[in-house]
Amino acid sequence: MKILIADDDPQILRALRITLAARGYEVVTAHDGKAALDAATSTHPDIIVLDLGMPGLTGVQVIEAVRGWSQVPILVVLCVLWGLLGVTTAATRPYLAGKVRQTITVYEVTR
Repeated sequence: MKILIADDDPQILRALRITLAARGYEVVTAHDGKAALDAATSTHPDIIVLDLGMPGLTGVQVIEAVRGWSQVPILVVLCVLWGLLGVTTAATRPYLAGKVRQTITVYEVTR
């Protein structure tokens, strides 16, 4: 399973990349909204973990763009209006690696 993690915090990217890769997931990372959208269109991830407060394109703009062509599950971090955007689930900072893993596991079981 391919997971796109988009966050402007390099420590969060690194921690989630290491944690998820250790569990056998293919992980793609993006450091801002534009890179996230580029990665989503070029790699077609199975799930996206997305920070809303990124430079360049915001997470909301990334979601709106992705929803124009995909229904990929999106886990939003630091969310406010996630239900209105078609987001699958949300986690708050500091990230609970368990919440991210739990969401991915639920997605794997139900797809």
